[in-house]
Amino acid sequence: MNESNVDSNNVAPADRRDFFKKMLALAGAGAFFQLFSNSKAFAALKPATSPSCKAPAAALGYVNNLAVALKNHKIAKTAKTVNGKTWTPLEQHCANCMFFGKNQGKNVPTCALMPPSCAVSPHGSCNDWNAKS
Repeated sequence: MNESNVDSNNVAPADRRDFFKKMLALAGAGAFFQLFSNSKAFAALKPATSPSCKAPAAALGYVNNLAVALKNHKIAKTAKTVNGKTWTPLEQHCANCMFFGKNQGKNVPTCALMPPSCAVSPHGSCNDWNAKS
């Protein structure tokens, strides 16, 4: 067969089907990985007291337990009014902060202001607390 007689722009339908099957499989694998890559099985969270998390936590004034920190004067908080609701210092904890759980998805103990690998306590708090809307 002479190479000059082969049309390189003409792709057989079977080749096209195989290409799209492979692309569909790759897209499915990518979606599967994305779905499960955020789980704790793929990335263990470090506590805020670990060396890689300690500096960002200190910069934010993070405390692991707000009630204990308020009692021992480790953090100073005043009442805040947000959207007509007044939040007492004891209510200003991570679980009801707008930054809580934003790094790896909902109900994951992380903070958008901390590195994604650092865990925070829902009972903790920091100086940048902001009420969930």
